[in-house]
Amino acid sequence: MLKKIGLIMMLVMMFTLVACTGGDDTNGDGFDRTATIKVYTRDTSSGTRDGFMNGIGFSAARNNDAVLAPGFITAGNLEQVGAVQNDPYAIGYVSLSTLNTALFNGLSFDTVEPTEANVLSGDYKLSRRFNYMLRDDYSVYGADADAYEAISLAFVAYMNSTEGLAQIAQAGGIVDVAAGQPWEVVRLDHPVCQLDNSGLTFKIGGSDSVEKIATTISPDFSAKCGNVVPEHNHTGSSNAYRGTNGDASGIADALSIMVGFSSREFTTSELAPNRIIGVVAIDAIVAITHKDNPLKSVSGYDLKQVYSGAITRWGDLVSRQDFNGAIKLYTRDTSSGTRDGFFSGIGFSAARNNDAVLAPGFITAGNLEQVGAVQNDPYAIGYVSLSTLNTLLFKGLYFEGIAPTEENVLSGAYKLSRRFNYMLRDDYSVYGADADAYEAISLAFVAYMNSTEGLAQIAQAGGIVDVAAGQPWEVVRLDHPVCQLDNSGLTFKIGGSDSVEKIATTISPDFSAKCGNVVPEHNHTGSSNAFRGTNGDASGIADALSIMVGFSSREFTTSELAPDRIIGVVAIDAIVAIVHKDNPYISVSALVLTRIYKGEVTNWKDLS
Repeated sequence: MLKKIGLIMMLVMMFTLVACTGGDDTNGDGFDRTATIKVYTRDTSSGTRDGFMNGIGFSAARNNDAVLAPGFITAGNLEQVGAVQNDPYAIGYVSLSTLNTALFNGLSFDTVEPTEANVLSGDYKLSRRFNYMLRDDYSVYGADADAYEAISLAFVAYMNSTEGLAQIAQAGGIVDVAAGQPWEVVRLDHPVCQLDNSGLTFKIGGSDSVEKIATTISPDFSAKCGNVVPEHNHTGSSNAYRGTNGDASGIADALSIMVGFSSREFTTSELAPNRIIGVVAIDAIVAITHKDNPLKSVSGYDLKQVYSGAITRWGDLVSRQDFNGAIKLYTRDTSSGTRDGFFSGIGFSAARNNDAVLAPGFITAGNLEQVGAVQNDPYAIGYVSLSTLNTLLFKGLYFEGIAPTEENVLSGAYKLSRRFNYMLRDDYSVYGADADAYEAISLAFVAYMNSTEGLAQIAQAGGIVDVAAGQPWEVVRLDHPVCQLDNSGLTFKIGGSDSVEKIATTISPDFSAKCGNVVPEHNHTGSSNAFRGTNGDASGIADALSIMVGFSSREFTTSELAPDRIIGVVAIDAIVAIVHKDNPYISVSALVLTRIYKGEVTNWKDLS
């Protein structure tokens, strides 16, 4: 009987524990991960929307509501702030100058906090410029035309003065305050400000994101320029042009202004050769959420997924924070062209050939070792050639929101790409009596790579080429009579990059059959050995690295080139950041990869 009571009590306790620790999809923090994301956006005239959608890689949504997630809500800055303050499941975006972290959350973008320091340093990428535009035609003001034009020019000069820049900074604009001259000096070029302008109304408008700046500086400008009367009408960036030079510029129109502000770039159609435009300040745009929302950071890819409707539940974003483990870094060695292309492509060129700048604990490994590492370790990250990618066994991350596919590399959309290059020897005399034959075979091999058959095999091996660009070998071989001879007694040595090894070993047997059964021998040990083995310190035929054709998966350096050296491009390729199949991340940015490899981000949970 006692055993039965004990068993019942244990079952009750187990049920209670389960009920308290996960049955409500809140993960213990009260936030329902199954809740639908409520999407807020600015309207299509908004410069904030333009900058936000461009910045997250969703430019189709800059001025087209049809591509947005169903049920989105259009609202201004203050309305979006109100929404996220009151609704834990809302997401919106505002200017950095509007951010108030005491009342709502401002999400980090690609793990970088939205701060003025990070915008000035260039680390926070979701930024935009605040611009201004003046009228071309002041004649509509009749007798006051010259005065209004002079006041407009004085206003621009004031914005760039020491006092103006200080006030712009005070209003949330990010500027270099030290760049200005005192107004006492600047005003000497603007005598209009010595007059009594109290009978003139100076109309300012355009972007409401710049309204705070404009309304902060205009009273001080008024006092410094004859008490001109400022009047503000901030209705959106598109009205900066419309109110100064467009269809609403006539003085009877409610939108008519003399200086127009825009929080986006002016379009080609809004510009004219002598139109006066300029930059007021820079700003950042911040994705915002409710204080109770546990999400800390998003990527451009994440935001595009949310705003396009591809992600509709908060759990798809927030659950990544549950992926908690130290990031284990894998990299190629400093002779690798893949390493060169990867670090150059993510903007961390200091790490191309310098291990000292990498995060502590990194592991040096080749392509296959990195593949094995990410297949077996959920917390590992590495990078390989696109030709090595096998999505059945491990995950290749999108780069800046773009899938690593051949189509995207050919179109130029996938940016983390590089060229596969080749180099021939300058000096074949080391081969004695066979010198001419080896030189001719090397040239024939290059010709074969560019033939229809060669290009097809390169493509089959994963190289990205235009197969239609070649001529049939039957035509090409006529220029290479060496291939009509019996070359079976000659060993044709090929080496360099192991990223190009698959291409080289795919095409060499067919070339052998087409060129007198020459015997191909491969030694692929890294891109630096393409030069070393053909023309560098390992080019002597007794050296193990000595080769006749060297492949490189990076660009040859100036020191590796000579005026008449024969080099060329085999194919283009992409480099892909790879992770375990169970890793919840799908996309990564250049900045995040740089921060990971620098050691600034060390745990997977820190990415969200």
